[in-house]
Amino acid sequence: MMRNQCVEKNICVRLCDQTPRDILISLLEEEGDILGWEAENLIYESALRINELPEAAMRMARFALKGLVRDGVVLSENGLISLKD
Repeated sequence: MMRNQCVEKNICVRLCDQTPRDILISLLEEEGDILGWEAENLIYESALRINELPEAAMRMARFALKGLVRDGVVLSENGLISLKD
């Protein structure tokens, strides 16, 4: 039982240390498919992983996604978001 608590705590610490930008990138790397994510689904899924109130988490996720597009880290085509190669 003690080991499970340690593992859960370690996972929580890793998730809590991630910025909204990090969360978006990890979703695109780990759970995205070849076509990419629909923008709203990606924002919603990342907001669920941000440790803030729902409205604030959605704003943070949207802002982070705009930054990733602006910086050229991700591509936005036909409403789908994917990592740039």
